[in-house]
Amino acid sequence: LKQASVRLLDGSVVATSDEVAQRWSQHHASVYRGTTVEQHTMDDTHQVEDVHDSILDVGPVNTEWSYKKLSNNKGVGSDMVPAELLVAGGSALATKYADLNHRIVSARQWPSEWKGSVVVDVYKGKGDPLVCDNSRGVNLADHAAKGLTGRLRSDAADEYNKHLPVNQYGAAAERGTDFATHIITSALGIARMRQ
Repeated sequence: LKQASVRLLDGSVVATSDEVAQRWSQHHASVYRGTTVEQHTMDDTHQVEDVHDSILDVGPVNTEWSYKKLSNNKGVGSDMVPAELLVAGGSALATKYADLNHRIVSARQWPSEWKGSVVVDVYKGKGDPLVCDNSRGVNLADHAAKGLTGRLRSDAADEYNKHLPVNQYGAAAERGTDFATHIITSALGIARMRQ
């Protein structure tokens, strides 16, 4: 939750809600090496050109499958719908969301409510709580959107992985960085021993 006041980079403290929000936006943009985007620009709807007919299956079975893959005990986004509710809703709820997902895919227009996420800043428990670096930003995205994004991710995975080099570690299924890190650490250890 946002603090009532926050420390600027120069050390001064600001307390107005606009100044605090601006400082947090600057902080998160620097951490994620991004830029801040005003909410009203996300509300603009841009339709994607009709390149080909969609073969994406967003029916009730696939929507329910996506919801079952959601983790429990996670924070909720702006829709205030917990993952557990989507899973518990079973096929009946998945049918309702599948209809919505089908309309989104047909229109090729992402709902503005599903763009971005809410960032909640959680104090790490050490250092000055007014310094942004002493907090961790946690993204809270709407779980309902994950029925469609999970399907998109699943369908795109094969094509994505097909274009990765064979020596790619990280950002690829079953090619995490643990093995590569272990090999490098071992090689460095052997090199040190030989010196």
